[in-house]
Formats: sequence, structure tokens, C-alpha cells
Amino acid sequence: MKNKSLILMAIFLFGCSENNTSVQTSSQKEGLYTRLERAISNLTKSFTASGTIGYSDGVSSKDESYDVIIEFNETTYFYQEISQEHGEPLMQEYLYKGDNGFLCQKYLDEATNTIKNSEDIYQYDDVMVNPFTKLEVKGLQAIKGQDNYYKINDLTLANEAKNFLTSYEEMSIVEFALHFDGDNFDKMRIYTDKVEGDEEDATIEEMLFTLEISNYNETIPSEIKTYNHVDEHDNLTNALNIFKNADNYTINVEITYSNPDFNSGTYHYYVDNKNKMMMLDGDIPSLYRLNYFNDKLVYFGYKNVNGLPYAYKIDKETGEVLESYDYNKYHGISTLTDQDKIRRMEFLMPRFGSVAAECYYSEGNNIFSSYNSTNRNCILNLLPYDEYYALTNTEFSLYLNDDSTINYLSLKDSKTFNDGSTSSSTGRIIKVTYSNINSTTIVDSFVKA
Repeated sequence: MKNKSLILMAIFLFGCSENNTSVQTSSQKEGLYTRLERAISNLTKSFTASGTIGYSDGVSSKDESYDVIIEFNETTYFYQEISQEHGEPLMQEYLYKGDNGFLCQKYLDEATNTIKNSEDIYQYDDVMVNPFTKLEVKGLQAIKGQDNYYKINDLTLANEAKNFLTSYEEMSIVEFALHFDGDNFDKMRIYTDKVEGDEEDATIEEMLFTLEISNYNETIPSEIKTYNHVDEHDNLTNALNIFKNADNYTINVEITYSNPDFNSGTYHYYVDNKNKMMMLDGDIPSLYRLNYFNDKLVYFGYKNVNGLPYAYKIDKETGEVLESYDYNKYHGISTLTDQDKIRRMEFLMPRFGSVAAECYYSEGNNIFSSYNSTNRNCILNLLPYDEYYALTNTEFSLYLNDDSTINYLSLKDSKTFNDGSTSSSTGRIIKVTYSNINSTTIVDSFVKA
């Protein structure tokens, strides 16, 4: 079913405009025409646009809202989305014109929490073309029922303006509206959508930018900021480095279900950093089935074969290899034609050291969660990819001991299963501990496979 939430909002904000007429250029309107020309000219050099983004994904009933700031001048562009929950950047983009005229970018390196620079092969002036230089008064149309609001008639130009200001080129422009205060355009609203599926079952992903415009011809774009550092991040760095530098360790996963229809259990990942292998064993809940092959109990895991991961299922009783396969080939990734998609062992193993401690949000008392923007990488820093992939709710709490070691990781994950007629929630609670640092061993039958 099509999502109507933002569509109705947009109708309310913009009104119906199909019977509107373009801005007149007759002698009676010359004063307005001249002022609109001046207002358009002020969009061509620099300005700041700040406000909110309303977002609907077209699937869930939950709408989201973010703060946003857009700043640019003739040599620099800055874009930032900000969480209204934590106040941290969810997305940051900083482009600038290098000394040689090339397009350059500053970005936040999450592995070190530092700002780095990169240079493109294209000229800045060829990429960052301000579309408002092509806007004319006759290209504006007054919006009926919306006093002093004008929309850009040419949807191609409106789309270029949307792409210039935002990072959402994949979204289609529905309407780009400007509010005129008598001297300048002081507000803009950008309504976009993306339709997927056929007409009957289409979903509509929607975004509505509601922005105020200021600092005409005076904007100096902000700099990208690193994540905040507090003293407890030093404790977390020490805790993470223990596993980053360890030859091997064990991850213990205890799963408890509040729903009695599902079996709880505890299982273990035996991680060998030195030899790039990882094996799974234990009382794995039945909904996983990774520890079975043709109703035989098996050891399951991954080994590094010529730099690439291979999966193995080893009979626990006989040590026989019951199944093995190339992980990339199994997932439809060609090592010949999909070079940018190839997954190596590091992709499947916990990625300790891949993100800086500051990417975790300090709750105080040596307890950490994550920012929205760092959630995925923070979890993959602590868990194997398969474990992360099985989650539906990725909110977590990481608890440290007083000696700067990891106590445990806690996740609450209400996975819902639907058999076509009924659905049930597992009420799954996951507790993860870490043990046997530099003393973990993997069974010979798996090592020698």
C-alpha cells in the first residue's frame, strides 16, 4: 500500500497549483519582477539553508525527522544531517576547490576519528555548477493558497537544484518551492520521492526539506567535526586493542527467548586472528540450523583459502568434511567480474580496531552505545558478520570492567516470524562475553580440513 503520510503533508504545505499562472512581467508587476530578479541573484553566490528533513521509508509506519544545515560559497560546500536524539552528525559532506582547481573532499576517518583529505580527477567548477544561475523570474510560478511561495516550473532545473543542495540524487523532485519575503527568498521547501514496485503494490520513499535561508553572499562553510572524546573512551580503546592485538579469542553468545515457542541456547565463536579462521560450535538455537547438515551435528565456520573465505561443515563425530564452498561464489559474487564486491575473511570476522573508540557514545560509568551513523560499524567491530546479519534491532549496550576490559555486550532483539497466517515475536535477549584471549584452540578436524 502506498505511504500517504508525507504526501498529505506536502499537499497541506504546498497547496494545489495546477491552475496557477506564472509570475507576470507586465509594467504593473515591474517592481515585483525586479525584486525577484535580485532575490534570484542572491542565490547564485553563497547562502546558508538550515532546518529539518521529514522522512518516510514507504514501508514502516514510522516517520523520522532530522536537522540539516547546508552551507556553500563559490569554493566550498558543506552538508550535514544531525540526529535530534543525540545531536551528533548522521551525515557530513565537505567539498572544496583545491589549489589546482580540482574537486577535493574532507571526510571523517572512523578508524582514527580524524579528518582526512582526498582529491578527485574532476575540476571543482565543472562539478559544483550552481543551477540557480539558470533560474529566471519567468521560470517561477506563484503557488495558489500559499502566500508569497513560488515553485520552480522546470522540473529538470528543480531537480538540478535539489541535487546541488542535497546528497539525494536518487530521489525524484516533486516540487521545489521558494518563499519571498519582499526582498529575498528566506525559505525553501524541497519535496522528493522515490517510487518502487508496480502501481498496486508500490511503496513511496519520501523526503521533505523545510529550510530557512540566510547569510546571502556572506556564508563561510563549517568544517567537518570529529566525534566527541571523553576520558572513558581511553578505557574503551584499551579494551578494544586487547582483541585487535590478540592471536585468538572466544566469543560466547547466550540467547534467551521470552517466547516459549523458541529454544534458548549458548554457542561460541572460536576466532583465530593469526591464521584467519573462525569456527562456530555450541547449543545453537534451532532457528539458526548452522550446526546441522543432513541432521548431523557439525562444526561450522570459515577458513582463509588463497585470501578468500571458504565455508566448512565438519562432522563432529568422524571429522569428515560434509560440505565446503566458496563464500563469494555461494553469494553470487564473481572474483573475476565483481572485484569491488569481493568479501575477504576480514569481512566475516569481528573487526576490532576498524572504528575508533569515539565512534561509540559514552553513556557514563563505562557503558557505551552507538550513534545512529556508527551503529553498524560499531557492532561489526565486536561481532562476526553472520551474527550482525541475524539481528533486526541493532541497539546495544557495551559494559566495561573497572580494569578497562570488556564485561559483556547486551542486545535486545524482537525478531518476528510470519508463516503466512500468524506471526510471533521471539523476544530475544542476547548477551555476549569474551574469553580465552590467546588461549583459544580450534579442533584439529576443522584446522586440517
